[in-house]
Amino acid sequence: MLFKLSCVICIFKFQLMLKDIDEALDYLYSFIDYETQVEHIYIRMNYNVSRTLKLLEFMKNPHRELKIFHVAGTKGKGTVCYLLESFLRKKGFRTGLFISPHIEKINERISVCGQDITDDEIIELMNIVKPIIDGMIGSDKPTTFEILTAIAMYYFKEKGAEYVVLETGMGGRLDSTNFSTPLVSVITSISYDHMDKLGDTIEKIAWEKAGIIKPHVPIVLSFQEYCCVVEICRRIARKNKSGFYYVPDYMSYRIIEQNERGTSFDLWKNNEVIENVFLALPGKHQINNGLTSIVALEVGGIKTQLEDIREVFSSISLPVRVELVEMDGLKIILDSAHNESSARCLIDTIRQHFSYRRLISVVGIVEGKDSFGVISNIAPVSDTLIITNPVSHRPTDPEKVWKKSLMFRKDSLLLPDLKQALLSACQVAEKNDIIIVTGSFYTVSPAMEIIRKDIFV
Repeated sequence: MLFKLSCVICIFKFQLMLKDIDEALDYLYSFIDYETQVEHIYIRMNYNVSRTLKLLEFMKNPHRELKIFHVAGTKGKGTVCYLLESFLRKKGFRTGLFISPHIEKINERISVCGQDITDDEIIELMNIVKPIIDGMIGSDKPTTFEILTAIAMYYFKEKGAEYVVLETGMGGRLDSTNFSTPLVSVITSISYDHMDKLGDTIEKIAWEKAGIIKPHVPIVLSFQEYCCVVEICRRIARKNKSGFYYVPDYMSYRIIEQNERGTSFDLWKNNEVIENVFLALPGKHQINNGLTSIVALEVGGIKTQLEDIREVFSSISLPVRVELVEMDGLKIILDSAHNESSARCLIDTIRQHFSYRRLISVVGIVEGKDSFGVISNIAPVSDTLIITNPVSHRPTDPEKVWKKSLMFRKDSLLLPDLKQALLSACQVAEKNDIIIVTGSFYTVSPAMEIIRKDIFV
């Protein structure tokens, strides 16, 4: 197989290559994309790390030269990834960050020192891997996400990244990012999500997420809603002879003040008190994510000083995590909450951090997600509820979601066209009202573009 692929590289060397970003992305998305195709069964034949490892092998295993923080979880993994990268960059290291999904452009998924990969760099990388991929046969063909994972590692190595923060796509055990022996494994809050793939109980989901725990690699576990998650991860860590660090055992806090800008709190760390720390992300759950990033860094041998914590926490800004957009006197909150737990966190955060007269909610949920869990938290507190259709290649049925919403609000509206739903929300909203757009990345991301380009122009 190795010889065959080497020959293919030579054969394709002088053939037509990808000339522009459209051709590069068309080629990338010509492969199986599990983010948009949900019909594939969650088994090793479909989900595994072997194809990623083959690609990496042909690229001379760039990941082996990188120090990796590997992050899994249901909620907060994106936030923890951004915070880890920000802390590492603040300490003067060259950093690589691999996240998913993207909000507006695929370039957001791969960045070095806070700068997204350029279109030209994507074209160049795709031309490097194309001859390799074209020589693969049948089930050896990688998926879209596996290709992105492999080229990201190559890119980070070529760009001289010292530390890489690597976010899992789904689960952990069979995820294509589960290829390396990281410096530290991190698991954020675990709750119900991807139940058709990962299992219908918290225990099953936790077991899948804990699949990133490697022999002799320390595992940092964030604050957990379910006690069984802690015990499952502790047991698997013990089996792998891995150091186990449960964040609440090492850090705690007391909230002082909450507002639209974020949260001020006192922090207890290593038996010392750090007073009046400000985190520019609203919500108690974001403090949990912040402390998780600090523990992960210190377990990885990187000490965080007081000034590091204050600067990173006060300057962090994340898209679609209770993101407040103010236009023409209207307040719009964009948040990607897509299960019961994240929807509950969103509503708690809005109640605790924002003052408002009425709440107008626009909700679009992808098929297979916990639509009842989201609706049961959003609908009862909404003065106006609009159910819409996410802009997604995945199958969606907004009418099914709307019928569930009628259990909580008999006057909820069904407007499948997202632009129409947003226009309706803006027309209903008055001074001191808040519009929420939530339910999925595939609702919030296109909504952001519609709001900026079509509604407020």
